Amino acid sequence: MYKYWIKYQKGEEVRFISHLDLLRAFERTSRRAGVPIAYSQGYNPHPKLSFATPLSVGIVSYGDYLEIELTKDLETDEIINKMNANLPQGIKLLDGKKLTKKVPTLGALVEAAEYKVKVKSLELEGKIKELLNSENIYIQRTSKKGIKMVDILPLILKLEYKDDVLSMLLTTSSTANVKPKEVLSILNIDNPNIDKIETYCSKGDKLVTPLQWLN
Repeated sequence: MYKYWIKYQKGEEVRFISHLDLLRAFERTSRRAGVPIAYSQGYNPHPKLSFATPLSVGIVSYGDYLEIELTKDLETDEIINKMNANLPQGIKLLDGKKLTKKVPTLGALVEAAEYKVKVKSLELEGKIKELLNSENIYIQRTSKKGIKMVDILPLILKLEYKDDVLSMLLTTSSTANVKPKEVLSILNIDNPNIDKIETYCSKGDKLVTPLQWLN
């Protein structure tokens, strides 16, 4: 089997499709394009295709990643060209690399993500300064185990407002994460259009993209 990491874009045309619909779009397109994705064994085989992080409904992304496993050894450019010729409008593969050694899964490596939101506000700079100068920022989360309070301040790596654009760099690891909507809610920003700019892994003391991590 042959594994690849692929960078893709989920554009404005598909802002409101679900994570499951996105997965199905890739699966259907691979069949039409002649890109032979491997399937798991057992009674309910599923495609060996996984995302670095699930992308929430309503978010456009210019820097997300998926891992695919193929039954045939193809050049990365061939995969990208074949898939792009068949993918729905708004979904596009941008770059990729074949894995030449065993590495952790994308989901295990991802540490942070960058987001941008266009918003006009005369008060936002002051709110951000007050927020970042706080000792902690607790939010309430509900799960099957019940309700718990989580301090998200350590998970906000960057928060700045310039030229009517709010930029956020947020922790999105498998062990700790904060959603952009949780930060926006604290800032009293309702129903924003959120754009995800890039996804990052840690390499040494730096944040790099998954494809840079492979270098």
